[in-house]
Formats: sequence, structure tokens, C-alpha cells
Amino acid sequence: EPGASPAAELLPEAGGGAGPGEPRGWRCSCCLLGACWCKSCLGVCVLAALCFASLALVRQYLRDLLLWAESLGSLAGVLLFTAGFVVVSFPCGWGYILLNVAAGYLYGFVLGMGLMVLGVLAGTSVAHVACKRLLARWARARIQGSDALSAIVRVVEGGGGLKVVALARLTPIPFGLQNAVFAITDLSLPNYLMASSVGLLPTQLLNSYLGTTLRTMEDVIAEQSVSGYFIFSLQV
Repeated sequence: EPGASPAAELLPEAGGGAGPGEPRGWRCSCCLLGACWCKSCLGVCVLAALCFASLALVRQYLRDLLLWAESLGSLAGVLLFTAGFVVVSFPCGWGYILLNVAAGYLYGFVLGMGLMVLGVLAGTSVAHVACKRLLARWARARIQGSDALSAIVRVVEGGGGLKVVALARLTPIPFGLQNAVFAITDLSLPNYLMASSVGLLPTQLLNSYLGTTLRTMEDVIAEQSVSGYFIFSLQV
């Protein structure tokens, strides 16, 4: 209009409505920053529901598997437990503590400890290599924009990285989730396995002894009925 200021020409009309023929897009109030948190939360809820549904099915199969392992010979049982430790070493694997207690129950304190160390070394090695090849590049690209996460990676890769790994193994952070996180770093596999073994030793001793105090395999499985769901929910 004649006499209007230049600034007024740059301002949108009152009401901010779209003009004729322009699509009027709907955005929820949580999409103000360009990322829809509603969709993210819905995705997490669906993922959690699927994971807990799979856990309910896996628990029954795991129970039958442990009862079957009780009837196997020594060599077949060792191979079965080693394969089990490989499975639970991946990010969404579940049953690490259960396998520890079951090993102590089936093979006694000393042999159960040896089986745990062997199985954890094999499982950690496989999970570390697999996660490094499949997830490390994608994860590093994701954390480049976060100063805090980048700083954590630098700490683990620094001179005290092995201490961080050993101390992290003493925390209740799920075993498979830790394996995935440490696979992002540039820690060498031998040093990583050594630090992991040192950090896992106290809980392995405790779980092996706990297994020797139980009377039946049903007691072993019932021991993890509540804490197993808590660990799995934390992992999800």
C-alpha cells in the first residue's frame, strides 16, 4: 500500500494463515524443533512391547534349553553354554546372569567359573567384532554433534580407557549394551578382553557361588524371574 513502511512489507498478514491453494500442514506442539517426539515415543513403546513379548517367549524356550543342558554330557554342555554366552553378548541379548548362575549350578564353583570365563571371552569377542563392523560407523556419525558423547568416547580411547571398561563391568548396566557401546571406540580387542575379564571377575565369582547353593534348575530360573525383567527393561 502507498505509504507503508518497508518493514511492513516483510511481515506476514495477521492470522498467519496459508493463502488460497497453499496446503495447510498440521504439526503437533511437540514438533517445534523439527523433530516429532510423539513419533519417537511411539516407536520406543512399540519396540519395548515387541521386546517384552519376545522375552516372554524366550524365557520358556530358555527354561527348556537349560533343563536339556542338565541332561547333556560335559563337552556338549560346554559347547551349548559357549553358544549361549555368544547370544547374550549382543545389545538386545538377555540371560547373561542366568547363564552364570546355571553354570555354577551344573558344574560347580571351579568348573563353572572356567566355563564362564571361556564363554564370556568368546561371546565378547564375537559381539565386539560384529558391532564394530555393523554399527560403529553409523553410531560415530550420530554422536559427532554431541559434545558430551564425543567426550565419553575420547575418555574411553584415552590412557585410562581400560580402567573405564573394567569399572563399567562392575555396574548394573546390561552386559550386551556395554559391548555395543565399547565397540564404537578404537580399543584393541586383546586389551578390551583383558579389562573386561578383570571387571567381570567379581560378579562371576558371586554368581558361580550362588549357583552352587541352589537345589534344582527350577530354582536357578526362578532366581532371575524379577531381576531379569528389570535388567531387560533397562536394556531396552
